[in-house]
Amino acid sequence: MEDSTGNVKINLIEVDLKNPYIKVDTMVGIEGMTGNKQRPINMAKETGAVAAVNGDFFTLAAEGAPFGATIQNGQMITSPGYIHSKNALMIDQNGVPFIDRLDFDAEVTTEDGSKFQLYGVNKTQYNSGFRFSGNSHQNRLHMYTDKWNMKNWVGDALGEYTIVLVENGIVTQMLDNQAVDEIPNGAYLLLGHGEAQVFLKQHVRIGETIQVDFKLNPDQKWLTAIDGSTLLVDEGQKAKITYEIKGNHARTAVGYSQDKRYLYLVTAEKSKNSVGMTLDELSTFLIHRGVWKAVNLDGGGSTTMVARGLGTFNLSDVTIPQYGVEREVPNALAIFSTAPKGKLLGGQVSLPKGALQGETLTAQITRAYDEYYNPIDPKEVSVQWDVATGVQQNKENPFNFIFNQQGTFNIKSSLGQTTQTHQIKVYSKEDLKLIKIDQDIIRINTGESLKPTVTMSFTDGSKRSVDTKLLKWQLIGAKGSVQADGTVTGSEASVGMLIASYQGFSTAVPVVIGTQTEGKVIDQFDQPGIYLIQGLKGIGTGSFKSGIFTYDFGNSSDLRIVYLQYGTVGKYVRGEPAFLTLDVKGDNSGHWLRTEIRDKNGKVYYVDLAKKVDWIGWKTLTVPVPKGVAYPLTLKSIYVVHQENATDQTPNQGQLSFANLQIKEWNKAEIAEKPTLKFTLNQKQVLVGNEKKSLDQAPIIVNGRTFLPLRAFSELLGGQVNWFSSEQKAEAINDYKVLDFWLEQSYMSQNGERKALDVAPFVRNGRTMLPVRALSEGFGLYIYYDSKTQSITVN
Repeated sequence: MEDSTGNVKINLIEVDLKNPYIKVDTMVGIEGMTGNKQRPINMAKETGAVAAVNGDFFTLAAEGAPFGATIQNGQMITSPGYIHSKNALMIDQNGVPFIDRLDFDAEVTTEDGSKFQLYGVNKTQYNSGFRFSGNSHQNRLHMYTDKWNMKNWVGDALGEYTIVLVENGIVTQMLDNQAVDEIPNGAYLLLGHGEAQVFLKQHVRIGETIQVDFKLNPDQKWLTAIDGSTLLVDEGQKAKITYEIKGNHARTAVGYSQDKRYLYLVTAEKSKNSVGMTLDELSTFLIHRGVWKAVNLDGGGSTTMVARGLGTFNLSDVTIPQYGVEREVPNALAIFSTAPKGKLLGGQVSLPKGALQGETLTAQITRAYDEYYNPIDPKEVSVQWDVATGVQQNKENPFNFIFNQQGTFNIKSSLGQTTQTHQIKVYSKEDLKLIKIDQDIIRINTGESLKPTVTMSFTDGSKRSVDTKLLKWQLIGAKGSVQADGTVTGSEASVGMLIASYQGFSTAVPVVIGTQTEGKVIDQFDQPGIYLIQGLKGIGTGSFKSGIFTYDFGNSSDLRIVYLQYGTVGKYVRGEPAFLTLDVKGDNSGHWLRTEIRDKNGKVYYVDLAKKVDWIGWKTLTVPVPKGVAYPLTLKSIYVVHQENATDQTPNQGQLSFANLQIKEWNKAEIAEKPTLKFTLNQKQVLVGNEKKSLDQAPIIVNGRTFLPLRAFSELLGGQVNWFSSEQKAEAINDYKVLDFWLEQSYMSQNGERKALDVAPFVRNGRTMLPVRALSEGFGLYIYYDSKTQSITVN
């Protein structure tokens, strides 16, 4: 819907009150106790509701009771409040709804015949404005039943008060300025302040009887009731708004149809995609929807609607909360299903829309429901399949389908009365937009293995991780092996590249195996003034001088840490270290020694240098840098830890010495410097730096475009070219990248990314000719054409 200020999202639940398997009732607090608050979705989970909206207004900072009435399953949980603008939804024993003001009159009669007005049941303090004014509890008498959460006691805010505990109509306790821990089942408390306290002290004695009489107006046997505030719609017309927080806000309302058969639970959302509503706009919508009478419930941050989706077991937010998360509220209005388990009616089967050639797709039953719309466990139902030719269905698991051919295939599923046709496209190279190994570089030590992950994007806009077994893998240059799933294992220190291919599209990343033989010293701990000593939460002290770290944890049973920090910003570490090495003179303290590292992206890593310092004298510690860090790194600190509640009598003080902090770097995947190439149109001679070399095919111009021979161009730059006749494809490998070109095709693959070509490659004299622009973009080079000399210079 669109109002005067923008789009607004409205959610509506229509409830058929004549359905014998539907029950409407209220929910309160936690575990059915008022005097506390809970998010409606958690109330619904506790009670088994299938849908709910938030309920009455309340004071955020108070104990957690609504301003108005709450009746649950015929029992009054909270009484109506003495507030001016209040109207309640009430449903009688016959399931007939009413909306009107609901009032409350009650009095307490003691054994000596004295009477005192009872002002409320299970109420928190509020400022009254109807029938009397002032604080609701001062000089008043209130009742608290076994539905009140005594952990949030109202009397604590009153100062002087008296309580009376009544069990089976008999006074069993009287207490001043204190309360019981819990109200027994069937019992109640009377809380008196001021004049009411005087009444209790004068007329109530332990062991005497006491009687409470109250009635509701209108006085009927209400099955459920929940208070709101102003009427929104009255007899199909806009009602006078008697209370409103002005402006566009999230709103909640409840109303019913003229024939009183249908109940409507409505929310208007206030979020980045919905502007909220005024109450006047909400009234307009309700009338348009055919609502005969409606009342406004609490809104703003309280507005919530949750529901169980058809055929699912889980509740979820239907309305996005105004402040991002559901607010805890004291009560809510809920819908319950009492239907028995019925026969399967329908459901939904999910199957991915795209597959790679050779891939197995697994179908899932995402929802199933019976004739009463109860959810059914997917394990309890079966699906009938109609599978297209060219798709192989697994006999042992009929939910698995193998797609060995390219094309588009239809699979039909029947679940109860629901029939779906699933159209699956098996992607070809024409559908591929990008194939990318997620790791920018693979670094492993000799003997280690790493399995890369791969992401593909397609021209239909989809993007997904793929099963690496469906790809072709090559390991070039690096000394190791690659398995069918792309797992690389290093055998000797070396540098190379890993290539993954699908349908001729290839992508590559550098592979580094092993480290450089020589370490690099980054700190000898002989620079005074660059280190800081700091204890965790200010607990712990120490000093550092000439490589000697003296620490004192102080006296505490909590976790204690003393940091040797590299100033306030840390120590910048150049290069790409694989290992850290540190000489440590131990104190046999048993403490935990660690270092803190921050990478280029700001992610912090905590690295164990020693789980326990259990030695005396010098020892060299070597630890690997965590995998996946983004270089360069910053060394933040070296620190010692006294474990929380340590039972091994580790000392509170100690002294360590540090020396010779080194890094050992990974072997480098370096790109060799390229010579300058100078070609001349229609001439088979090329200048490589200052050296002349011959070509077997000269550069040419065709239809105004300059073409160079791919093989000569690539090999002169130190690259490698492969020809695949079955695919009519040329592959160029250089600088840890792969370029793929197809004859007579106006696109290329630049390290796995589809790029458009303004002219297609072709063969001349047995050589693949490529346009200058394709070579420039593909190899990341600068190419200059001099029209006067007809020369082409490549830098």
